[in-house]
Amino acid sequence: MGMTASSAAPLTVNRLVRRKHVSKHRLLRQLVGGGLAVKGASMANVVSGSEGGATSSDGSASETDSCIEVEPASAAARRYQPSTFRWIRRLPDDDEIVPAYYAVRNAPDALVELNAELVVLVLSFLGPGERHATAATSLCWAHRERVRENLNVWLPLCTGPPWYARLAATRGKCARELRRLHRGSLEAVAKKTLAAAEVQDLADTMLAFRDVAGVQRACLDHLVQLLHSETKRQLALGTSVTNRVVDALHKYAYDADLQSIALHCVVFLARPIGGAEGMIYQKGMTSTGLDAFLHGGISAVLHAMVAHATREDVQAMGCWSLVNLALNRQQKLQLLALDGIGRVLDAMTRHPAALEVQFRGLFALINLVIPEVAPVSPLFPILNGVQAHRPHHLANATASPRPHVPHRRASLGVVDESTNQRVVAAVLDAMTAFPESEKLVRCGCLVLHNLSLRESNIPFLLSAGVSTPLLRAANTHADYDVKRSAQSTLRRLRILPPQDQDPAFAV
Repeated sequence: MGMTASSAAPLTVNRLVRRKHVSKHRLLRQLVGGGLAVKGASMANVVSGSEGGATSSDGSASETDSCIEVEPASAAARRYQPSTFRWIRRLPDDDEIVPAYYAVRNAPDALVELNAELVVLVLSFLGPGERHATAATSLCWAHRERVRENLNVWLPLCTGPPWYARLAATRGKCARELRRLHRGSLEAVAKKTLAAAEVQDLADTMLAFRDVAGVQRACLDHLVQLLHSETKRQLALGTSVTNRVVDALHKYAYDADLQSIALHCVVFLARPIGGAEGMIYQKGMTSTGLDAFLHGGISAVLHAMVAHATREDVQAMGCWSLVNLALNRQQKLQLLALDGIGRVLDAMTRHPAALEVQFRGLFALINLVIPEVAPVSPLFPILNGVQAHRPHHLANATASPRPHVPHRRASLGVVDESTNQRVVAAVLDAMTAFPESEKLVRCGCLVLHNLSLRESNIPFLLSAGVSTPLLRAANTHADYDVKRSAQSTLRRLRILPPQDQDPAFAV
């Protein structure tokens, strides 16, 4: 194993790799473990193994090769020149390939104290788990002082990929606390941990690591998978997970990828329990989930659509969220007050060629444009524009005397005429751009049907030319409900003979 420094030709990083003595990945890790760095050479040059130098065809370094030079060193050389050597930890399978010691050339100018910048750069080539193990394990005194206990190493490890911890949360923490945060983040998103996690477990993890975007993203991604189950979704409404999703939307409004995943969670959390998507929400109306949507959740959804207007996935998920949020009357009124229709129309205008955005946008408009015109009773509220039916036994019973409660009109839910005209234009554009999409045509017909429920909308519906796509759908569409809604709309527009009026279509 021992070789004298004089008899061995110096080896650069590149030459060690070319001779297949050791992979560059392992050599760099070993050099960091030994406390080596380069002064006067850029970090990229250290990793690449060259700094403007040339290599001859036989693999020997030329005179201009000025990167780190290492060579196997003998015990005698180590005794007489102890300052030239650094102990480098050997991997178990490297006994016959990599010597236990290396002689470092270009000293003293090239041999300086280990710096945090080089450590972070080299660690970036490792996976998150191996990155933590390499930085947290004390290989020698220099490694302990300048890596393991170095705040400038752990701060970029925590705030960089894949964790992206918020700087405000790391301010004032020591290296030990940041090391614990890094390790805790690793354990929180481990495959075994997530595989066994229930909805409440994810909520607790998101609360404990509320300042670590990487943990939030992993938990939200797994939550989407769980919420596909009706049982999990029903359990979720009794937990704090909806609050955690809303908090993530607010706190990481700048992260488009996280916003898209969080909006997907909102889609499931706002979906009615006990039936398919689009049914009137009747259960769990006082649940924690609904409270979170009414107290910051809806505004967070609309803000995400504004902040990431150029992202198709965010716009599609945002519109899909509004589909289910509009099924609850209180949420619908808040959506209208915050110009939810305007956000949908902006998304459709900005992404005219995106089928998913157009489809989800029309889907959301179906419920949002339903006029709230019937009186609202404290006992029998209007849901989706349809007056809840009074039970038969109550209708025939003698009502007991009680204080008079005046009926109030849902004037807050009435959309102004200019907005309705924009809606009609968006519907016609989408149906023209994607005439072959049956699901999109279905949504477009239902939007036009619900707009026709207001008599004041009929003139501009006729002038806009909605009869052409409606007649096509009434004659050729494969879905019977679509044909029925198109025919009902045409009767309201007095294009077909009138029949009994149909109620509003809610999805």
